[in-house]
Amino acid sequence: MSAVLLSGIMSCSNPAATESEGKSVDTSMEDAMLQQALKRTDVATTLVMANTILEKDSSRTGLYDTLFQVYYEMQNPAGLADVGEVLLKTQPNNIEYLEPTIAGLISLQDYQKALMLQDRMFSITGDLRIKMQMATVHFEMQDFKSAYEEVMFVIDHKTVADTIKVEQMMPSVPNKTQMVSLTALAYFSLGQLEYSEGKKQAAIKHIQKALALEPRYDLAASTLLEIH
Repeated sequence: MSAVLLSGIMSCSNPAATESEGKSVDTSMEDAMLQQALKRTDVATTLVMANTILEKDSSRTGLYDTLFQVYYEMQNPAGLADVGEVLLKTQPNNIEYLEPTIAGLISLQDYQKALMLQDRMFSITGDLRIKMQMATVHFEMQDFKSAYEEVMFVIDHKTVADTIKVEQMMPSVPNKTQMVSLTALAYFSLGQLEYSEGKKQAAIKHIQKALALEPRYDLAASTLLEIH
């Protein structure tokens, strides 16, 4: 666990005298164990103690942030999705919670919830990359019509999309990536969608369009060779 993360967690995990449902709740022992676990960066004990305290005293909502940060460090999708949804109930527009929660939901294939949060995130940021991410989710759901609409939205806003670069894998060079314009990615994705629906000639046309915009687009070139 990083020092920066540890510092952030410590700041929201300090022991406190609390009451739950009108009764005094003593979590002093768990609080002490939590602080010790944080100091020695013991992730497993941190999670156990934070959850134990919350079970005893649900008013300690600051601990949800502790859990979220630990799950983020662990790249635990189930933890991020579960705790993220709790945090977003009180902070629905918090981008720092939205992004990891969406990633967790997608990993769990909870696509409908992911799409709902992605739509909210796009309404906040206007970032066209989110539209392409939404297209990918629709594609995974076999909802090609909705995926097509998301991709076309990006193409219809190509003036902006042309200025945005995204990372893409390079099949011909293992473990290497390259940056291409979002517009090129949109045309490539459109070609993939069309090919999935058996529209081979339309797919070739749009992948060629992607290559016209980005002549060194390795993934597009490799795909074009495969489907020709």
